[in-house]
Amino acid sequence: MLPRVNVVVPTAEFYELNMDEERDLNEGNDGDPIMGEPFQRARGPDDDGATFRIRSYGADGVTPIYQYYIAEYLWDWSRRGNRTDPVRAPWRYSDWMALRNQFEPNFPIPNWVRDLESADLRVVHNGGTQTEYWNDNYTPPRLVRKEYGQGKTVHYGWNETAQRHYRTNVTYDERWGNPNFVGTTENYVFYNQPDPAKQNYNLDGNWSRLISHVNIGRWTRHYTGPGGGGERLNKIHWVQTGETWRYGTKPGDIRGDEHLVEKTFDDVSPAAGQKWFYNGDERGEERLDKVIHPNGQIDVYAGIRGTERKVSSWFRDNSGGTGQMVTLEFVGPQGREKVKGITAWGMEHTLTGSQTQLSVAVDTDSEGED
Repeated sequence: MLPRVNVVVPTAEFYELNMDEERDLNEGNDGDPIMGEPFQRARGPDDDGATFRIRSYGADGVTPIYQYYIAEYLWDWSRRGNRTDPVRAPWRYSDWMALRNQFEPNFPIPNWVRDLESADLRVVHNGGTQTEYWNDNYTPPRLVRKEYGQGKTVHYGWNETAQRHYRTNVTYDERWGNPNFVGTTENYVFYNQPDPAKQNYNLDGNWSRLISHVNIGRWTRHYTGPGGGGERLNKIHWVQTGETWRYGTKPGDIRGDEHLVEKTFDDVSPAAGQKWFYNGDERGEERLDKVIHPNGQIDVYAGIRGTERKVSSWFRDNSGGTGQMVTLEFVGPQGREKVKGITAWGMEHTLTGSQTQLSVAVDTDSEGED
């Protein structure tokens, strides 16, 4: 009888023995492990005495080991509810289904067999800290995930048309070096890579497009642009503060170069309904340019990043039904701006001295920084 192995992953195949294989199995292994009957060479799936070969792997997940059976006896064993094969190795979905489809295609599929399709994976250690998990129930086998010792796990999907693996998501656990990434998930979709230079099967990122990066309860980053590394940050939503920051790019920018162009605020924010707009196309050098309030008031700012000061406000005066536009001009450093002049009803007014302390019933909330 053939020995049991620790790691068994099938390819579910009927196999025609050659003369040497027939002799070795009958003389060295006493024939079929179930009934002890001799194997016969050159027997295909539709022949009496067909041979069924299960490919399994050694503990390294790479070295193949084969077990041979007379197919009809193996099916009779499996259809009786045995959840392991005759040498006590757990069944795999592809083996069980191949036998059923050949001998009794209408035989009811037990739930435990259905569960096998994705439950058992072949483990391959690629040296260092990387471990791969493969599902051999498909031809070719499909990569399910890669785990890295640093705390990163990459999950994969399969595109049947392109015959390519692609990333579906990447997760980070507490071992990851960047604490802002711990517990987060990057989400991907398939990207039909048009660049021949990047149509490399082994570089799965070439066939994936990053669409979002989620830190539940804290923030979500959204990306646009072509896959394979061409994605750029489009916006970030900050859950706790109710802010959404939108980004732009200029020619030649790579990921990480995106610059802030706008902030909006939802109902949980003290600045609910406001829109803040920024100038500057270099990341880290953007400056606040203007703020639009829900009532239509527009505040205009000047100054370098971090020192922006309000220089004017425009709003419409609806008192008395006139709807006249009013402009306030400000002077002074950030946070201490004072009204310098007023333009309203076709007249300009310049304030001096204590008049600059004029209290104006206009929302001029101080905007924060990034």
